Amino acid sequence: MYSRSELNKVADAVYEEELGIAPVSEDTRNKIMGVIRQTFPDVECIGHGYGRTALHFSKPPHRPLTEEEQKLTFNGVVIKIAYADADPDTGDDGAEQNGTELYFWRDSSLPIPQTPVFDHQETVGTPNWIMMPYRTPVEEMSDIEEILNNDLSFITEPNDVLHASSWGRTETGDPECIDYGRFSPYDLP
Repeated sequence: MYSRSELNKVADAVYEEELGIAPVSEDTRNKIMGVIRQTFPDVECIGHGYGRTALHFSKPPHRPLTEEEQKLTFNGVVIKIAYADADPDTGDDGAEQNGTELYFWRDSSLPIPQTPVFDHQETVGTPNWIMMPYRTPVEEMSDIEEILNNDLSFITEPNDVLHASSWGRTETGDPECIDYGRFSPYDLP
């Protein structure tokens, strides 16, 4: 098992990495994964977007799951590591997206089922990493149509939560939003 300090160092190194290339490109992902694999050689990259790379671990690399977390986890955890390139739509970088997910999880103000944030980098600013339970990805928009038509009908601007790639399924098959870092409190009705 790795220490929390080692996870913090990796996340900080990724955030400080000078990328100088397109944020969502394969080159950027490979450069970021090169930094991450120096400490976590066997980790799987399961997602890479503006500002963050999502990593799948069979178990948390830095601590055991709590009893409550174990009840919500059926196929490992995801750690979202931020990098500094800003999202062209919102201007937020990955740490700000992590902070948004942490805010919404603590505040419980999103009107949709969302994947819980189990842990995060403890810092004065926004966290360079957050940890959540892994969810099986939703494949089709029709799988979340009811939520989109009922719970999210107030959204008028383009938003990640309107894409199937931002949704996953729990062990029982219930849909949960797994990527709500680009959602704004100002989007709420």
